[in-house]
Amino acid sequence: MNMKNKIILLFICTISVPQYAFSEIIYQLIIDRFNRGECTHCVLEKDSSHLRHYQGGNINGIREKIPYFKKNKIDTLLLNPVLENTTMEIDRNGTETKYHSYHGYHTLNFNKIDPHIGKEIDFIKLVNEAHKNKIKIYLDIVLNHRANIFYNKWCEKCSYETHEHLLNKVYPLWMRNKKNFNLIKLYNPEMTMQQDLVNSEFEALDDFKLQDENVANKIIDIYFRLIKKYKIDGVRIDTARYLPYQFLQRFKRKLLTLDHISEESFLFEYISPTGDIPSQYQKLGSHFNYKLYKSLKEYFEGKTPLAKLFIEIEKTIGSHLDFNFVSSHDFGRLTGHLKSEKEVETIYALFALISKRMMFYYGDEYHLKGKGIFHHARENLFVKGNINDKKKPLVNMGLLSELIKIDVKKAELKKDLIIINTSEQSKFIFNLTNRSITLEGNVVKALSFVKVRSER
Repeated sequence: MNMKNKIILLFICTISVPQYAFSEIIYQLIIDRFNRGECTHCVLEKDSSHLRHYQGGNINGIREKIPYFKKNKIDTLLLNPVLENTTMEIDRNGTETKYHSYHGYHTLNFNKIDPHIGKEIDFIKLVNEAHKNKIKIYLDIVLNHRANIFYNKWCEKCSYETHEHLLNKVYPLWMRNKKNFNLIKLYNPEMTMQQDLVNSEFEALDDFKLQDENVANKIIDIYFRLIKKYKIDGVRIDTARYLPYQFLQRFKRKLLTLDHISEESFLFEYISPTGDIPSQYQKLGSHFNYKLYKSLKEYFEGKTPLAKLFIEIEKTIGSHLDFNFVSSHDFGRLTGHLKSEKEVETIYALFALISKRMMFYYGDEYHLKGKGIFHHARENLFVKGNINDKKKPLVNMGLLSELIKIDVKKAELKKDLIIINTSEQSKFIFNLTNRSITLEGNVVKALSFVKVRSER
């Protein structure tokens, strides 16, 4: 039968996949929202009625899902911060809000795993089990601030008797001294933008004075010991834009003295209004590609043309420095703009092809839509049985791990089509208008819904 120019629906197609020197799919999750494993010692809050409250997910719940990650060919897990946080968020006036610090970014105790998610032994078991299954563990870390302690008049929900006890018994001397913090008004109009970013209090939290070499060394030592002790494979550095460049250089050099840490172990979150990253910060390592994310989101919102999105796609092809993502715990789920799992899988397939490193945000595989940014995009997945364990993911994450290994030569834009050309003389043709993919040539693999034109 002559197959030339014939359109067929391909369900299964396997051919050898060319190996790239380094590729990685990182699955980002929020521990409190992912899965609740058996844990008699985990602290459970009574009120979980709001997404800004603790929901009950824990470290053991992640360990129970290692077979799930392995089956879906996930290379790396990226966890939100695990150190003990204040239970209740505190505002600038030292007053407790009605919301919880479930996210992990308001560190209270730098020597203890947060009791809501487990104990140290639970975390050690998780890392060991992941490594046993050849899955890496990356940790989100907060270098520039801790919880609001100096403004906190009464830490009623903390696991300490009084605020004074917290300062005097938990913190070393240098952390009790206000001189080691930037406790000044955020966005001081008398400062330049760059001065303000690194010298001001961050979001009403106690901001470490990292311009001071002694303070910087203390913070570097805290996280060096943590990463060494738990054998963490890599880090996402939160709010990198608010950290002095020289400090980040020193931090990176220190971590690179560990045998299990390499240049690929660093992911920098540098967010700016334009998405641009200063050249010196670019030299530090991989950065989250906010310009590509912004263009993709605006395209689906009807705010930007396909040509503008294509410019950002073309820039990122083959780059190990651009860390691409479709959804985010801060900026929301793109899946909220998509109508079906077919559309979600189409966009992830496109991103896997153009990326060498990309992030898969938990829940996108089940088409969680989110209802906005921050906590609105941090829904429960397996926690509380929201998703049945036996339900099959709607997105084939295993396929994405194959697509990301393909060596892409170039991308083209023809009318409303994005054409990705591979080194195997194959073409992946993406039509984002109707969310379809057509494959031409010696195709490596296809999705269940993909129409394939054979050239044989």
